[in-house]
Amino acid sequence: AASRVATLARSTPAFYLVFDMLRESGIDIVGHMLRERRVHLERFARAFPAGETLRLSPVTTDRVVVDALFASVGGALDGVIKLNRLRVDLVGRRLSIDDAEVELTAREWLLLECLVRRTGQIVPKERVQQAIANPEQDITPNAVEVHVSRLRAKLGDAAVIRSLRGLGYRLEEAKAP
Repeated sequence: AASRVATLARSTPAFYLVFDMLRESGIDIVGHMLRERRVHLERFARAFPAGETLRLSPVTTDRVVVDALFASVGGALDGVIKLNRLRVDLVGRRLSIDDAEVELTAREWLLLECLVRRTGQIVPKERVQQAIANPEQDITPNAVEVHVSRLRAKLGDAAVIRSLRGLGYRLEEAKAP
């Protein structure tokens, strides 16, 4: 299990995206102007290797820049990802299609979560295999195919899971009707 965790950490490194700072060294700075808090935030961020574990949000009022930022971090800061007819609640582990809840097995959920967090991106088959395995039982590549097939059936035409030979899988939004 430890080797799986290490492999997963290397293939999908985590980072912390910072928008604002409300306290520094135990001092409440909530009442300060945003511009002043940004100075504190930038000083705090310099303590981390550039871009590795901590990323600062850009200073902007441009909605296009903000949308691009949210898309680059998975688009689910509130734990809910919406893809046309699909609504995936990552925190509550619920999938809805056209507002109707869809029941998933534990492995189908893990598979969906792995793919939906990277919508539009290729997810290597090995990464999918790691995501749906558990510490007590490895999962074979053929079993991955079975779970992908079952999830495709449950998604119907609400989303598309593409198999990319030799590369992995990609979840795509279904075209709006």
